[in-house]
Amino acid sequence: CIRDRLLAHETVLLVENWESFNRIHDTDLDFSPAGENPLVVWRGDRTDTRTDHALALLRAVNVPVWAFVDYDPAGLLIADGLPRLAGIVAPELNQLEQDLAHGLPERYQAQLPTAAATLDASRHEPVRALWAIIRRQGRALPQERYLIGLDELNEKV
Repeated sequence: CIRDRLLAHETVLLVENWESFNRIHDTDLDFSPAGENPLVVWRGDRTDTRTDHALALLRAVNVPVWAFVDYDPAGLLIADGLPRLAGIVAPELNQLEQDLAHGLPERYQAQLPTAAATLDASRHEPVRALWAIIRRQGRALPQERYLIGLDELNEKV
């Protein structure tokens, strides 16, 4: 039964963007903190799927949840709203800081007004740690930045 297969996973990894979900094995990041065999779930979007379905699944499986989201205010809001958030997949913090230095200031500025107060008050340590770096840099970085072979996107960031 499907419920038994879902329960065979000790953690869930929620992925924000389709391209990163579809190419999860082509990502140059360490996913090992999320467990040996996490159930990888795409968050969905406003066009093809509903994000509330992904959230309902996360609530139903009752295991720790890891987030793989964009390194920007909106991505951190997604992570902050997840049930049983255990962590956020990210590069080493000093590497993230270096990469953000070449990130997208306009995207950061556009998201800041709707996200800053919530992120400032977050009770999740992984969110607070990344938020401090992203806020200090004042730039955003899409998660696709870490896809291997996506040179076209990575040249822009």
